[in-house]
Amino acid sequence: MEYESIIKRERINIIPVTKPGLNIKEVCDGLLNNKIYISKRYPTILADRDLWTADPLNDRSWRFWLHTLTIIENLIYGYELYGDIQYLNKAILFLEDWHSKNPPDSTAVSEMAWHDHSTALRLIIICKLHESWRKALFSEEKHLFFQKIIEEHCQKLMNDSFYMPNHNHGLDQDIALYTASITLSYLKESKEWKETSLKRFWKQVDHLIAEDGSYKEHSPAYVYIFLGRFYTFYHFLNKYDPAAANKLIEHLDKLLTFFIYIVQPDGQIPPIGDSEMSPFILWNELPESLVDKAKLLKKPHSLLNEFSLEKVFSEGGYAFLRNQWNYTKETVQAILYSSFHSRVHKHKDELALILYGNGVPILTDAGKFSYNYSDPGRIYAESARAHNTIVVAGEEMDTSKANIGKSGLNGYFSCDNLSVVSGTHCLYRGVLHYRLLIFLKPSNFLLIDWVIAKDTKTVVQNFLFHPSIDCSSDGRTVIGKFRGKECISLIPLIHNHGVTQLKKGRISPLEGWYSPKHSILEPTWNAQFTQTGKEARFATQMLIDKNKPAIDNFSWYGNLVKFKINQQEVMIILHQYTHELYLNGKKMNWLSLPKTQLENEVKKRWKELKG
Repeated sequence: MEYESIIKRERINIIPVTKPGLNIKEVCDGLLNNKIYISKRYPTILADRDLWTADPLNDRSWRFWLHTLTIIENLIYGYELYGDIQYLNKAILFLEDWHSKNPPDSTAVSEMAWHDHSTALRLIIICKLHESWRKALFSEEKHLFFQKIIEEHCQKLMNDSFYMPNHNHGLDQDIALYTASITLSYLKESKEWKETSLKRFWKQVDHLIAEDGSYKEHSPAYVYIFLGRFYTFYHFLNKYDPAAANKLIEHLDKLLTFFIYIVQPDGQIPPIGDSEMSPFILWNELPESLVDKAKLLKKPHSLLNEFSLEKVFSEGGYAFLRNQWNYTKETVQAILYSSFHSRVHKHKDELALILYGNGVPILTDAGKFSYNYSDPGRIYAESARAHNTIVVAGEEMDTSKANIGKSGLNGYFSCDNLSVVSGTHCLYRGVLHYRLLIFLKPSNFLLIDWVIAKDTKTVVQNFLFHPSIDCSSDGRTVIGKFRGKECISLIPLIHNHGVTQLKKGRISPLEGWYSPKHSILEPTWNAQFTQTGKEARFATQMLIDKNKPAIDNFSWYGNLVKFKINQQEVMIILHQYTHELYLNGKKMNWLSLPKTQLENEVKKRWKELKG
């Protein structure tokens, strides 16, 4: 083999897996002394000889990142910034030690050693180490070592039984395999790695990004993560396959539009699904064609007026209602979502609501908590009690694969004065849940829930407040205040609305908690309106601005809902699947969102429940 050409060839700029921290020199100096730093989320751990089977924090994510070998990526960053060859030598020692104790056919190591996702990300980091080493410390012996370990990883990733289709982990597997094919392009196997990675990659992209641009894995934090990953991969692709890079741009443009809608007015990512509420930070090295659109996320300006204030991503299952793009205390944003495309990052959160107004997040999801799935905090965070939706007491929504497609948004209407979004789901056994969110522009809302059951059920209309909101109740109405000033009131409009309860930080079962960051629960107010019977009806006015007109003459008999707002008469006729809307006696052009599987299931269940 002609090693001279390998040594001298142009450096390959491998995409990053993580970003270097502000204190990267301190981290690298610590790693020289076996002080293991994973991220700011975790304390630094002093390593011993059993590092790769260690679990000092009893934390699945810590084990994952350990075996992803981000400690090596930090040492690479340190070497690139400071030129200290000790960092590079230590990175190679870590890799050699990991490889000697974690053979690919072993079952005696940590479950994260050859996990489908850690394997992919680790391969990218190994390729990055290979490129730094190739220029600084090349030797024939180490070259054969790198070739062996990269080939072992690629053999794993090429195996169909190891591959994760229809999953974000599979996307990283594709990117890693493509990266390796470029890094070791002189190997005859590299052509097959490249062809396989791209073939799989486009299937993944088509599955995970809906035609309407929405992301189908239930968590906006992963939109952010993968937009960042896609942008860096775009530049990598553009160097070696410009046609593929241009194809990727088309998908990224649609996904970026979706992200513009889902980010809160204050620039934070909402804690939907497995997301933590966190500030959005603009990506580096954006493709030139997307720079202007991405900047709309940070500093709203006139170009945002080209986007409608409201948008329904019917395929993805998200509705966004907003009164203005400018961020002031008057800005209101509501998100209603019913999204069940897979079990990946899926919570029991069908037809859940997120609400932002008066300069603060008001109604929120509880967040991720952690990926320790047996932890009571994680079980709570996934439950319906941790979301603004209907809770059927003593039961949980069935989010097994058999129920994929049996929920969704099914109707939409908008005019100058109001907008209506409707949805339904069949994830509770023997239950139908209909929800309508009515935006009484510019600031207030009406939330209607209709629950029909085969047997007598205790049904809760559940509201989870952000911890910054303090709540009180007079036994009927719930008032939320931010810093002593009222920011919302929840007013039941049906006389027999049921029991009103306020809970905060309950232990058994967990109720009234919010997870601001990893593995932490913070007590917060949880308002519950409760009814018991074979049918439950809730109509709750949500006043963000009490100076705006309130609802008058509300009534709900049979399937007919009527009320007045600002001298306008509104009538809604509820049907099995889609509905009818009349304003001042005139029938409106209700947009039905066809979903064949959901419609068939609703009609089947209606027949069982109503005869």
